[in-house]
Amino acid sequence: MTDEAARQKREIVLWTLALCLGLWLIWRGYVRVDALVLVAGMVLAATGFALAAGAIARFRLAAEGPAPGVVLIDEGRIGVFGPTGGGFIDLSTLALVAVSGQPGSGDRAWTLRGEDGTTLVIPFGAVGAERIPDALASLPGLDLAAAAEGAGPIWQADGRVRPLLR
Repeated sequence: MTDEAARQKREIVLWTLALCLGLWLIWRGYVRVDALVLVAGMVLAATGFALAAGAIARFRLAAEGPAPGVVLIDEGRIGVFGPTGGGFIDLSTLALVAVSGQPGSGDRAWTLRGEDGTTLVIPFGAVGAERIPDALASLPGLDLAAAAEGAGPIWQADGRVRPLLR
């Protein structure tokens, strides 16, 4: 197991424990009729659930091995430098986000296309590519769960997304 995979599993366990602690506090607050403990439990459970769900999505999108390229994410821009090319694209100008390759194939990649036709193909195993799901999370209607299951578009600026290939 790689260090990255171990770190991701630890993150999932940590946030799941926070969720469980929150649920326990909800129960204790309910049994003791203690509104403060009940509210604290609700906040902790909601936070644990949201962060565990994000950690699970990132774990499912993790690469099987290293791939060429380096990804830079800075202030709403995603950039990639690779042996065959590279470039930058602003998140505000994205028109399409797609995933290519099937899970377990080792050749999975993100495809980001801008409104001006600029296209970046970023292998899942590129250095820094594990941060792409977090960078794309602000896109309305983005389906990261679908990205972990198959290949095809997972977000379009106009809101239309075709079914993924399974």
